[in-house]
Amino acid sequence: MKRKSLLILMLLALMSHFAAKAQDYIYDPMPFDNNPYGWTTYNTYGTGNVAVSNGKMVFAVLTTASVSGQNVSMFGVKMCELYTEERVVKVGFTLKPNTVTTTTSQRFAFQVGYFANNSSQFTSVKTIYSNNNVFTDLHGSVIEASFTVITALPEGARIAFQMMSTTTGKIWRLDDVYVQDVIPTNPSVSNILAESADLSWESESEITQWVVQYRPWGQGSSWNNSTTINVLANPYTITGLETNSRYDVRVAAKKGNYMSSYSDYTTFGTPFLVDKIEIGRASCRERV
Repeated sequence: MKRKSLLILMLLALMSHFAAKAQDYIYDPMPFDNNPYGWTTYNTYGTGNVAVSNGKMVFAVLTTASVSGQNVSMFGVKMCELYTEERVVKVGFTLKPNTVTTTTSQRFAFQVGYFANNSSQFTSVKTIYSNNNVFTDLHGSVIEASFTVITALPEGARIAFQMMSTTTGKIWRLDDVYVQDVIPTNPSVSNILAESADLSWESESEITQWVVQYRPWGQGSSWNNSTTINVLANPYTITGLETNSRYDVRVAAKKGNYMSSYSDYTTFGTPFLVDKIEIGRASCRERV
């Protein structure tokens, strides 16, 4: 019986580990061994080619088209839909151009962004130019560089990558793409007084807005009876608490109009407040 119980506990621990990992990394194809399932190639103008070669996704300009009097090619790929609800994510990837230009006016650039649900409009989050000195080493050789971008995503969004160039023969190589939920971790409560407490947490440095939510202890899985506050500081002082009470508190990251999932909650209790009672001195005479 003990052996069976131990096996059940080990299985539950293993399931918990993989559940946490699934929440950490939504998408993690390292490297590209073939065209990723569910990714879609799109062309805005001009023509190009996106293909997998030597474990990397290769963006190559074939021809350009005249747009506003300038010959430009812009095309890319969008990922499969992974986001059934709004969230805040970190997108990580590596890039390597086939050449380094000396100016951004040539528009040899790479962009990461997203398509909103059922939308054909690409929203750019970050543009990377090939003249960025991270792409060259001390000897002037072209090298691979790593990037991370934190962005808010609306419901049903699809992350996308695209390149643009004013001339043919330009190539970007994309690799090691991952998408990670940005969720605050390790909420901690300190300086607990009768009616207030300081809450702190760990968060990505680029996040400057959060949502703090707290409730009376003992509500189970329901957060209907809770107080929600938008905050701009970490740590944050929660006020208006009841004395001699226990609370659960959790935090979510916020970027623009969208927010992440909530962190795990932590529980704390406020002390019992004792009124100060002044006792006067009493004197008595010794009986004879």
